Amino acid sequence: MRFRSVTSVLVALTVLITAGAASMAIAHETAAASATTFRYSEASGKFQGRVSSPQARCERNRVVKVSQETPQGLEFVGKTRTDSEGRWRVSEPNANGAYRAVVVRRVGRNDRPRHIHICQRAESSTVSVNP
Repeated sequence: MRFRSVTSVLVALTVLITAGAASMAIAHETAAASATTFRYSEASGKFQGRVSSPQARCERNRVVKVSQETPQGLEFVGKTRTDSEGRWRVSEPNANGAYRAVVVRRVGRNDRPRHIHICQRAESSTVSVNP
């Protein structure tokens, strides 16, 4: 009888430890770095680039904003979303000056509690366009 009690306690402890470990695997927060390339094509009159990240989910459907550097600060030019491979384009046929692209930080949640994936903000280097 004593053997059965010890066995029952060990089984109960094993179940509790396993359940605790499973809940820790489900509940977490991760952050992934992001980067973007940035260039201007005079032929198409568009800024374009590609968002990259170690996490594929941080490349697709990201918001990218392009701004022009002015003496008063940054002036918004346009925004878009990346495609399934992280590529993006913003039209600016008469570009002239210094420009910068910013990939907006994204926090992704799903239906599991405390399960958060963060895609970090990224900023390009400045691109100068002189027609």
